Amino acid sequence: YPSRAACLSCHTGAAGRTLGWEVGQLNSAFVYPETGRLADQLFTLSEIGVFENPPADVAAADVYPALDLATVDVARRAETYLHVNCSMCHRPNGGGQSRADFRLGTAAAEQHVCDETPGEGDFGVAGAKLIFPGDPSKSLVSLRMHKLGAGRMPLLGSNVVDALGTDVVDRYITGLTSCP
Repeated sequence: YPSRAACLSCHTGAAGRTLGWEVGQLNSAFVYPETGRLADQLFTLSEIGVFENPPADVAAADVYPALDLATVDVARRAETYLHVNCSMCHRPNGGGQSRADFRLGTAAAEQHVCDETPGEGDFGVAGAKLIFPGDPSKSLVSLRMHKLGAGRMPLLGSNVVDALGTDVVDRYITGLTSCP
C-alpha cells in the first residue's frame, strides 16, 4: 500500500481529496448482469437511494463517452480520458509537476500541454513536447502512459498499460496538425 504522503499526491485538495466515479461516467446505459435489464446507471443508483443528495435532473447531467464509442469524436474521448485519469493532479494547485490542466472545460489553449517543453525530463527524445502535434512518439503525455516503472503516469495505482486509453490518446495526438 502507498504511504499517506503518496496517497495525498493524487488525493489533492484541489480535486476535493476524494477520487472515484464522476457523474459523467455513471450517466450511461448499463446491462445489469443479474437481471439482463438495460438501464441508466445514474438513474438506477438514484432510484435505489444510493445518493444522499441525488442529481435533480439525471437527463441533464454530464455524459462521458465510452472510449470505444466510435460515433464520438476521438478528441472528445481523449479529453474525457485525460480528465478522468489525470486531472486530479494536473490542474491548478493539483500537485502535478507541470502546468498541465486536463480538466474538461479548460480551453485547449489554456491546458499548457500542446507544444509545451517538458519540465520533468524528455526520456531522451529530441524535441519532445508534452503533446507534439501529429506525433505521439515525441509526446510525453503518450510516452508516460505507455511506460511501466519510473516515469509512468499515472504514477501510483497502475501497473499495466491501458491499451484502449493509450490508443485513443495517441490517435488524438496524431490527428492534431497544430496547437490552438
